[in-house]
Amino acid sequence: MHWHASSVLSLAYTNEGNILLSGGSEAVLVMWELSTGRRRFLPRVGGAILSISPRPSGTSYALTCGDNAVRFVSAASFSVVAQVRGIRPVDPFHQSSTSRSKLAKVALLPDLKSPGVALVVGLPNIIQAYDMWRDEHLADIVVSARNELFTFKDRATPSEGTTCKVQLACLSADGSFLVTLDVLRAKPSDDVEFVTETLRFNSIDREGKFRVVAKAENPHGGAYTTSLVFHPHLNVVATSSSEGSIDFWKLRNESDWYCSRSIGYRGFRCSSLCFSKDGSLLASACGPVLALWTLNEDGITDIDADPRILCHSPTNEYITCVSFTGSTESPLVIALSSRSLHVWNVITGSVWWSARYVK
Repeated sequence: MHWHASSVLSLAYTNEGNILLSGGSEAVLVMWELSTGRRRFLPRVGGAILSISPRPSGTSYALTCGDNAVRFVSAASFSVVAQVRGIRPVDPFHQSSTSRSKLAKVALLPDLKSPGVALVVGLPNIIQAYDMWRDEHLADIVVSARNELFTFKDRATPSEGTTCKVQLACLSADGSFLVTLDVLRAKPSDDVEFVTETLRFNSIDREGKFRVVAKAENPHGGAYTTSLVFHPHLNVVATSSSEGSIDFWKLRNESDWYCSRSIGYRGFRCSSLCFSKDGSLLASACGPVLALWTLNEDGITDIDADPRILCHSPTNEYITCVSFTGSTESPLVIALSSRSLHVWNVITGSVWWSARYVK
């Protein structure tokens, strides 16, 4: 018997012994009728099937899945009827040695409309909504409707197939828009890799339903998108790239998002962006310097605007993350590099506090 294209991780006979259940990397449960050779399939279970446990009564099967969930499948309907879920882990088989994959991180994005709810970013195909207070899974927001495939020779070998991962996401302050960046990576061989980025603008209605209203493929051309942030008051999104460009995306009507301006600082790679609490400044990590851009009433920079430059010390350390801190009136911005942390006062242009550390 043969069907699985990749590793089979679990096998189990039903109590009668006439049916064999198999599951593995494809996240597909296969039922084999041994007497006839016929097969039934339950696709897109949600994660790699690590183990299968038929119930003694024969009415259902329990699947332990790689997305930190246990799902119960009815033997009669051959469908998932119940599940117990935790926070989804990043699947290690999606990691690779490419520079783009190093950008992928798991983040907990707070939902400002629902205190205690976080959006888990950095997962294949979906964003998970999770209630941190109740320790309860709420929903999966499907960004790319593809079957999850975890192909590996053994449990330490990364996938060589096609993967799609939600790499970045941000919410509007009023919770009406969710913007995501997903990366589709196809690696047909060791020497060839095709990568496509898609920036998706999702509207959220009053019932919490998501709808893609606009999208842009490879928003920074051949460069990698490194940061994605929403303006705290306006429908304006800023993105940055590995080649130094910073783009402002604006909402022209209910569904027309477009790139209204592109800026940058001397071609330095921009690794992180952050709007100030009042929306008057945009901080960007441009190599070893912190660039502060003054924004107009539309939430973007003026044409040919020059930033205010704060030099990180030492200058051979590139800034990896920037963040404004405190209340709306706070003038402090944090700049983090590989071995140091500086807290800048943007009014005086001086370092308010700093620390050095060793990895």
